[in-house]
Amino acid sequence: AGSVSAKEVDARRGGSDARMLFALSFFSFVGAIAAWIVDMVACETLRDLPAGLPYPQLHALGWHLGTGAGLYFLFCMLLLHQHEVLDRLPATVVWPAGIIPKVLVRNHHRD
Repeated sequence: AGSVSAKEVDARRGGSDARMLFALSFFSFVGAIAAWIVDMVACETLRDLPAGLPYPQLHALGWHLGTGAGLYFLFCMLLLHQHEVLDRLPATVVWPAGIIPKVLVRNHHRD
């Protein structure tokens, strides 16, 4: 067993995909927590927005989508760590549409 470290993954494979995935995960969780706190603190103000604007549902949208995205990015980073560091299988991260990462194992044979 080894430690889970984005730097460890990036050092083994080169590049900065693991650090990017960890940063995306971290900031997704920070944004989710911030949305939840704002929703709780400013609930009355948000329910009475001017010009008939609808309640923004920060808890539903911010918290659930933010934590879901954070978990997905973290899972991708852990998957990359498992393949590259523990199993020593070369893996790559592709970004279909430029926003959703996908971890691919290039070779299923160990070194």
